[in-house]
Formats: sequence, C-alpha cells, structure tokens
Amino acid sequence: MISKLKWVLVCSVVAVLFSCQDESRSSYVSDQALDKAAPLSNKLHRVALAIAPNDNVVDSASCFKVKLPVQVAVNGTSMLIEQPEDYREVADLLAVPGNHPDPIAFQYPITITYDNGNQLTVSSDDQLDQLRQQCPTDASMTPIKCINAGYPFSISLYDPVSQTPQIMNISDGSVLLAFFENLTSEQFYQINYPITLVEGEGFTQQITNNAALQSFIDTFGDQCSSCDNQGILIDNDLILYIPFANEVADLTGFSTPVVPDQGVGFVADRSGNPNAAFSFLSAGTNTLQINATAQNNWLQSDGFTISLWFNRQNPQVFDFERLLVNEQFELSLGNQFNQEIRSPFVLATGLSTPLYDTGWVQGGMLGELNQWHHLVVVYNGETLYLYRDGVLQSTTAMVEFSGSMLGGGVLGQNFRGYLDDIRMYKRALNQQEIDTLFSMDGDANTCMD
Repeated sequence: MISKLKWVLVCSVVAVLFSCQDESRSSYVSDQALDKAAPLSNKLHRVALAIAPNDNVVDSASCFKVKLPVQVAVNGTSMLIEQPEDYREVADLLAVPGNHPDPIAFQYPITITYDNGNQLTVSSDDQLDQLRQQCPTDASMTPIKCINAGYPFSISLYDPVSQTPQIMNISDGSVLLAFFENLTSEQFYQINYPITLVEGEGFTQQITNNAALQSFIDTFGDQCSSCDNQGILIDNDLILYIPFANEVADLTGFSTPVVPDQGVGFVADRSGNPNAAFSFLSAGTNTLQINATAQNNWLQSDGFTISLWFNRQNPQVFDFERLLVNEQFELSLGNQFNQEIRSPFVLATGLSTPLYDTGWVQGGMLGELNQWHHLVVVYNGETLYLYRDGVLQSTTAMVEFSGSMLGGGVLGQNFRGYLDDIRMYKRALNQQEIDTLFSMDGDANTCMD
C-alpha cells in the first residue's frame, strides 16, 4: 500500500512538472511562434544568406564549413578568423580591386565540419577542391536576393529545455544569419512585429504578422530575377560567354557546353567570388566540349577575339596544356624547345611557327603556378595578336583561315588548373576594349540582361 502511494505521489509530481513546463511554454509561444523546421524559417534564413557575408566567402562549399578559428591569408593579408562576424572583414578584403592569384590561402591542416556534424582534417588545396565537388546541390538553401529588412528589430527566443526566454536584438543581416545558423530544433521564436521589409527596387512595406511576411518574400523573391550584369562589352558581336558562376553555361545561348561527370568543379575566382571559376582537377581526362553552331562561327566577319583567364596548378609537365582547341586554332601553354617553360602560344592554320608570348621567358615566369593571367587573341583578317595581362606580347601576319570555322572546340585538354571568364567575339577588339576586360573584377553573372 505504501509503495502504491509512493508511486502515485511520484506520478503526481511528474505530472505537475510537465504541466508547469507546458504552461510556461504557452506563456511564451503564441500562434505566431516558429521553429527551425517552419517553411518561413527556411525563407528567412535564405534571405539572410543573400545579404550577409557567411562561411562561403572562405570555403566556397555548400555542405561543410571550415572550423573556426582558422588562419588564412586573404588577398595576401594574413588574418585569424575566430568567429562568424569576421566573415565581414574577409568579404571587405576580397572586394579590394586587383589581380590576386590566390584570394583565400589556408594555413593547413584545417578541419571542416559537415552539416551532419562529422568532421574531417584537410591538408591541402587539392583535397579541399575535391571535397567541394562532392557537395550535392541544395536548392532549399539557395539565397533569396533583393529583399532586406529595416534594422534594428527584435526576436523573442524560447528554449523549452531550459525554459529561458530571451530577447534577441537583430541589428543587421549578419546577426540575422547568425541567429538562424545557431537556432536548434528544440527552440521556438517569435518576431516582434511590426518590422519593415524592403525589396530590390526600393518598395518598402510594414509587416505585422507571419502571413504578411511570407507573402512579401514569396511575391518579391519570385520576382527577384533582374539581372545584375553591368553589360560591360556585352554586345551583338559576343558569340561565346561563359563566366562560370556555379554553373557551366554559355550565356549567349549559342552553344550548350558538355561537362564531364568527374574531375572538374568550381573554385573561387581571382576576385574571391565563391564557385566562380572552373577547376580541371585531373589533367587530360576532363575537357569541356563546346558544340559548334552557325551563330558561334569564328569567321562570320573580318576577324575574331578570344578572351580568357587561366591559373596553372600542376607542377608536373607531360604535354602542351591546351586551353582552347578547335579545327584550325589552338591556344596552349608550353614550349617546343623546353618542356619546363609554360609560356602561352597560338597555333593556327597559316602559321609556319607558333606565336609565342615572348615576354613570358623574359619575365622569368617559366613554369609559374598559382597565378591568374588574362589572355587575349585577336585576329583582324590579316594579322594575329597575342596579349597577356593587357599588354601586347607578340604579333604576326598570316594568311586567312580556310573556309568557315565553327565555334565548337575543346577547353582544358591536358590542363590541370583553373579557367574563367571565357569570351569570344566575332570581331577584332581594340586595345582600349582589351584593357577594359583585363581591369574587370571576376565575372560571377548568370545572365546577360
């Protein structure tokens, strides 16, 4: 009888405790409360991803983060990243204009943490590149652009485990992002309305509840498809335009590049834009194929221009590294007399000898690695010109190419390194236009207009 009485008393105490916890929770959790799994939470998180610097400015990866603290050099400036708030300083350093060969340089080894909590030690750039390529695409976390909030505003946070309510002051986009990054599945939160939202064209609306907030994001998030491309040297003569902005696409629409299933991926470009340059990881087996069409015929007019950026990563030399090859033309790296010299050169129909970058050897560059360089080849119907980094390196008179030369070709044959911002024009660009292309920041556009 006593034992039964004890059991009843214990059950009564437990019931009272849970009743109190439920009552306490109901005091703080209303019909406007949200948790981490709520669809609106996902959308707010994606809005914050678009407006605040985050770990992607460092690791360019969608499925893991570099564990902090970590020592890096950002555009040559050494710094210790200790907390997420430091990503703002990283973004500011990456925004400084200039040709930076290695925007983010880690001091290895580093540790990465996957979304499931598993950790892995990484010892080199090559290993990090390969792990990036293994990340699946997560459309549910695509940033929602062109929407921002009027700061500051506050969020009431409730943790049912500790039963501790908190008021979180959201002072900017970085704080909003940190809130969602740290929100646990057990916690609930409530936005303290009213708040103000602003869309990309400047339209402002006061929001008073969750339904209005979701409606605003759905309406203007779907409409946020305006192209940010500044249109620099974007004209009707552009017949191939591949910026590599986390995709391989010819934005002119004149070709459909064929991407191999493995051995390639995306890395940060020369300006530090995440996933905005193309990486050829295993030389010789990972070429990009550009299909030939009537619209990308190189010889539609009196000349053509090819512009691209390259960054060699492979110290081992086996053969000429072919950046771009088609039926009558080849832009490659190498030297027929000394295999260790990786100078740019052009082979073409009508040339008895290659057109070499004469300043490469004179500048002592030889087999240089980890440096971004801009190459431009111009043909005006009579003469072939080779430019590197905005400077004319060599030129030669030549006979005309034979017949038509469709724009199909191969990118990256026997090349292990990075390519970026590939353009082709059906006319000869002048020196001023070449200077403009060289001075541009890394192109991370996914549209033309």
